[in-house]
Amino acid sequence: MKQARQHFGNLQHKTFPIYFVLSIILSSSLLVLWTISHPHVITHIAHPTVADVAQAYALTIVLLGQGFNYFTIGPLTSKIMFMRRKLEKEEGKTYNEPGISVEMKALNRQFGMLHGVSSLVNLAAVIALSFHGLWIGNAGVRGRVSPFADVTSS
Repeated sequence: MKQARQHFGNLQHKTFPIYFVLSIILSSSLLVLWTISHPHVITHIAHPTVADVAQAYALTIVLLGQGFNYFTIGPLTSKIMFMRRKLEKEEGKTYNEPGISVEMKALNRQFGMLHGVSSLVNLAAVIALSFHGLWIGNAGVRGRVSPFADVTSS
């Protein structure tokens, strides 16, 4: 069981960075393409009620979130995972056995918190991409003029 968990951890350690890099590349490409095809996004960037600007915000959420996962959360999670493995060897117990050390319990809390944050960031990316996809599905790539466009054009 311990072996399978460690193999799964190694698999995640190798595949998650690839997933995050692909997400960063694709979301930044979508953001650039969206901004080029909707030039008024730049002039109205401070007005998220303008529909096309809201789409740029959604893509920016994905880009920033996956960047945060790749550059911060992922490396910290991997560091904690390897620290836990080292401590498991020293203690002769797996991280979830009864009677583990206070240090192991602290590592478990840190790992759980980081894993939870990463999951929430991924969920935000899924929601933002769903919002963008539903917008394109409903309004098309050209979109529609926002009812707020006249208000914010000053």
